[in-house]
This record gives sequence, structure tokens and C-alpha cells, in this order.
Amino acid sequence: MTRVRLAILPGDELEARLPPAMLARLAQKPGAGVELAAGERTVSVRLTAGAPPARMLLTRPVAEALSLPAGLRVRLRRAADGRIRLGPLVGILTFRSGRRPFGPQTPLVRAVARRADAAGVVAYVFRPADIGWADGTVRGCYRQAGSWRRGRLPLPEVVYDRISCRAHEARPEVARARSALKAQLPGRYFPPGFLGKLAVHSTLAGVASLSRHLPATAPLTPEAIARMLGKYRQVYLKPDEGSRGRGILRLARLSGSGIQYRYAGGAGGHSRSIADFLAERGKRLADRPYLVQQGIAAATFGRRPFDVRVLLQRDGANRWRITRSYARVAGPGRVVANVSRGGTALGLARVVRKRSVRQSIRTVARRVPSALESALGEPLGELGVDLAVTRGGRVFILEVNAKPYRMTWGWGSGPTFRYPLAYARYLARLI
Repeated sequence: MTRVRLAILPGDELEARLPPAMLARLAQKPGAGVELAAGERTVSVRLTAGAPPARMLLTRPVAEALSLPAGLRVRLRRAADGRIRLGPLVGILTFRSGRRPFGPQTPLVRAVARRADAAGVVAYVFRPADIGWADGTVRGCYRQAGSWRRGRLPLPEVVYDRISCRAHEARPEVARARSALKAQLPGRYFPPGFLGKLAVHSTLAGVASLSRHLPATAPLTPEAIARMLGKYRQVYLKPDEGSRGRGILRLARLSGSGIQYRYAGGAGGHSRSIADFLAERGKRLADRPYLVQQGIAAATFGRRPFDVRVLLQRDGANRWRITRSYARVAGPGRVVANVSRGGTALGLARVVRKRSVRQSIRTVARRVPSALESALGEPLGELGVDLAVTRGGRVFILEVNAKPYRMTWGWGSGPTFRYPLAYARYLARLI
């Protein structure tokens, strides 16, 4: 690929200019006609020599036809269809809520976008409402010369979905936009969306090397609660489509038929029976599907239980890599260890001292992405795998998140923010 910065060439002709050496690299005869493409936008031009080094000059009609503003740095490559493609164009799809310009994950989106130029891609942030289907453009925000700008750009070649809330993802206008983008960009939209816990469990249960690492899990019914509490000392009730520990309860057996319950935030109480519990608290469980899951007797750190988050991401060579792994220690009185629910993130080696157990955690986590991608038939790009470790060192898969939240502080310039762009660049080369 050849990288250039775009600039405007005076004139009204459909003309573009490159340095002679770049024309030779693209096997393009000076003065000959060629079709330029940016996303779905194309224009036929006369491509001549005469641009300064590392520059591509476009007349204004050409720049407007491609919807590419001056100042962008793009890579040029000769596609299989003979066109010269300008890009790669990576769209980061978000949904604005509240005062944050890019929704709840504004810090993450900014951290990724800041690395676009170094990753060799053109990245811009857009919302479903910004899409102009009629002319194949979006109104997006992009970084240039250290500041944010907003303008009309081509529909991207690859979409990185960072709509971070299930409620936003389910809105009709968002669902329509996501469906249309997936249809227009087959195999170049990732991740495909949030994952349901029961569907993930069912998929992984069919993989021999993973099934023994799964806690017993079933759709929530009074019978399922009774059956599991008869077998395990405690169980968890989880929303099938919940995130960040929201809506989770822990139930524990008491003497006789009594049970103790505790919410993720720490509040709780007692009920004389499962029937009484469902009569008293069932309304909170009836508005969406729930599951009941075996409670794991997790190992502790500082007398508090912990779980482990492993972040896996595809790199620029389409390989799955573990880019982060850390322990999350539950807050005092909490039944989940999510950082958003009062948990504390600590280095894995500090909490899990045995190297063999840390290796088991990574081995189990590495097996998850390929199993899910095979079942979904769509690229995931990244996954957050949450695991529990027993005092004896046994590893269980608790949950899998297709849109893992990650902190933007203390993570430096590591691959966690670069790999989505590198993977998007890999996907763009497939067209």
C-alpha cells in the first residue's frame, strides 16, 4: 500500500495527481483513466504525475464525488477489480445518550480514534441517524491535526460497533441501521451485537474441551431454582441479556426451606421459601428472561471473592490474541466483582499466584472465540471472557461479552485500542 495526504488541486476537471514513483508502484500509466473508490463512492478520473512527495491532489469535483475532505491521510491500493481504493475507511458506530458525544463509551471511542492515523486507517465516529443511505455517505467525526472535526464522509468499508447499551441496540431505528450495514458489509461488521447468556452456554456446552468448564445453567423457573438449590449451596439469577452485573441476585439455602437473597448492589433479605421469594420479588424478574446458574465457590483475595476478565482481540493478521487479563475483586458485601459494581481491578499475577492456574485460565479463554464465531457465522473481533477460579484451581466460564468494557486509564498505548483498527484494516483488504 502507498500512503498519501489529500490536498485540493485547482480546476474543475475530473483529475487527480500523484508523485511519479507512486504511479509506478500502482502500475498506473501517467495520464490514463482509472476509477477511484472510497467506500461505496466511486469516480472516474484522469490520473497524472506532478504531486509533491506523499501527496495526492484531487480537484474539488473529485473530492466531492468521493466525500473525502482535504487533509486526510489515506492508503492507496489497487483492488482486484482494477480500481484504486482510498482508505481503509473504518466507521465506529455509536449511539449518543446524555451529554457525552459518543455515548457511555466516549472515552474508549476517543482512545481508539486517536490511534487511527498510527494504525494506518481513516477512522470516524458516526451514529445511525448520521447515515445518508441515498448517497452512500455518513456525517462523521474524525481527528485531524490533533483536533476533532465533523463532515460528510463515505460509508465505511468496515464498521466497529461500539453501541454499548442493549436498550440502545434494541431501538427500532438502531436495529434497522445495524441490519442494513451488515447486509451492505458482509463479513466486515464487528462485533455482530450483544450475546445472550443462554445461547452462549448452549454453544460452549457443545464443545468437549469447554463443556467441563461451564457451571450448570438453565432458564429460570421455580423448578430450576429448587433443583439447583437442592444440589448447590448457592445459585445466581442473571438476566439472559444483562451486562455489567445489572439485575443479578444470589440465592443461598437456609435451614429448612428458607432462602437468603442478595442483589448485586449488596441489599438483600430472607424468604421462607422459593414460592414466597418469587411472590415477593418475582415482578423484578418477570420483565425479561432470566437464567439460574450454579454458584461457584470462588477463591478469595483479602477475604473477598474474585473473578478474572480476559480480553481477547483479533490482530492485523486475523489471529486471536490475549491483550489483557486481570482479576476483579468484589467490593465488601457485593455478590459480583464487576468494576462498575464496586469491584477492584488488580494484576492477575498478584491475585492468582500459581503460574499453572494462570495458564489454565488463558488456555480456557483462548478456546472460546473460535467456538462462538463458528456458531454465529459472523466476525466477533474481540471478546471479554469472565472466569471463576475455585480454591482448588478449577476454572469455570461465567460469562462472555461481545462488547467488553475496558478502562482507558492505566492501559497505556498497548494493543487493546490498536487491535480493533488493525483487524478492521485486515477486513478492508478482503474487498
